[in-house]
Amino acid sequence: MPGQSVFDMGFNRVYAALVAKAEKNGRTKSEVDECIRWLTDYVNMDILDGLTYGQFLSLAPVWNPRAELIIVINTNVIQKDYSAYPDT
Repeated sequence: MPGQSVFDMGFNRVYAALVAKAEKNGRTKSEVDECIRWLTDYVNMDILDGLTYGQFLSLAPVWNPRAELIIVINTNVIQKDYSAYPDT
């Protein structure tokens, strides 16, 4: 049986995993929420209940035009200097 696509998983399930990963790395749920708001312009997180992760992404009110600056890095392994990126 093939694995479930992350896009078909419930948003709450993916969100819980994101928060757990952030907390494991010394971050907070509030910081995860702030990142989601910055990236997608969702203001009320309660409206996301019942959505799949794919729906969450496709129904985002507005994508931050600076989203291309995001680089996924395991921060436990790589340190990168982001001083070249202007503040948002």
